[in-house]
Amino acid sequence: MTANPFFEPGFLLPAAQHLVAFRDVSVLLVWQDSTGGQERRLVGFMPYRRKARMLRGESVTGCEDDRLLCDWPLIDRDAALPVAGALLRALRANGMMGEGLRVHGLAPDNPLRLLLATAARLEGLAIIASLRAPRPASGSAGPGPQFSLHEARNQSELRDGVEILMALEASGATGRAGSAAVQDNREAAFLRAMSRNLAREKLCRVSLLMDASRTVAAALTLGRGKRRWLYKAAAEEAGNQQETWDRQDGLLALIQRSSPGLELLGLGDQFVLPASAGMPVHDLALSDPSPRRPIDLARRLRASLDRGLFRPRP
Repeated sequence: MTANPFFEPGFLLPAAQHLVAFRDVSVLLVWQDSTGGQERRLVGFMPYRRKARMLRGESVTGCEDDRLLCDWPLIDRDAALPVAGALLRALRANGMMGEGLRVHGLAPDNPLRLLLATAARLEGLAIIASLRAPRPASGSAGPGPQFSLHEARNQSELRDGVEILMALEASGATGRAGSAAVQDNREAAFLRAMSRNLAREKLCRVSLLMDASRTVAAALTLGRGKRRWLYKAAAEEAGNQQETWDRQDGLLALIQRSSPGLELLGLGDQFVLPASAGMPVHDLALSDPSPRRPIDLARRLRASLDRGLFRPRP
C-alpha cells in the first residue's frame, strides 16, 4: 500500500547480518490462501520487537531503531483491510496487545493512517493518535554559484560516494565524539552492504556538493519517486557550525531543485527543506481495552511466568 525502503530485503538482511540491534527482531507474515491452483501470495509483512511486562502483558513496537526512519508495515493494496485486520488479530491472539502496537511517523496523506484506524475499530481496539509539531524550515537559499551537484550514476560511483560520506562524517564533530559510522566496523559494513543492495533496485542515491573538484558535502537518500528519506548527511567542517549546516542545507536545496516537488522525510530540524517544512507527522497507538481486574492481572502474571520458564531454546 505504501512503500517502505527500510523493510526491503536490501536493508533488513544487512541489518540482521551486521547489527546486533536487529538480531532480536521478529517478523509477522500474512499469506493469502492459494485458490484455483494459484500459489499462495505474501500480502502482509511487519517486523516488530516484543517488550515483556510482568503484570501488563507484552507490547509490540516497530523495530524502534534510529536507523529506521519509518516503521509502518508492508500491506498489499488489493487486500488492505483484511490484511491489516489479520495482523492485529494475530498480535492479539498471541497476547501481544497488552501495551499496544505503536506506529510512528505517518504523514497526513499516508493511506496507512486511515487503514490502521479503521481496522482497529473493526477489531475492537482502542486508538490513540498523537500529532507531532511541524518542523521549521532551514531558510537556506541554496549554495553559491561556485558549488555544483553531482549524483552517483553507477555502482562504482555510489560505492565511492558512500566512502566520501563516511569520511566527511568522521572528519567533523561526529568523528571527534567517536560515533561516526566508519569508526564502528559493524556500522560501516552495514552501510556499505545496504547502500549497494538498495542501489540495485534504484532505491538508494548518493548526492555530492562539489566546489570545483573538492567534495564539501554528501547525502545518502533512500526511496524513489517524489518522496524520499534522508538517511545520512555530512559536510566538510567549516569555520563555525552554522557554516557547516549551511553547506548541508545547500546540498539538500540543490537535490530538491533538481527534482521539483521532491519531499525529503526523516530530516533533523536543521535539514528540513521547504517542501517538508510545516508538514505534521502522526503517531498511532493501538491497544486492547481489556479489563484490568485483579484476576486479569493474575492471568497475565501466570502467562508471563510460563513464557519465561518454558521458552524454547534458540
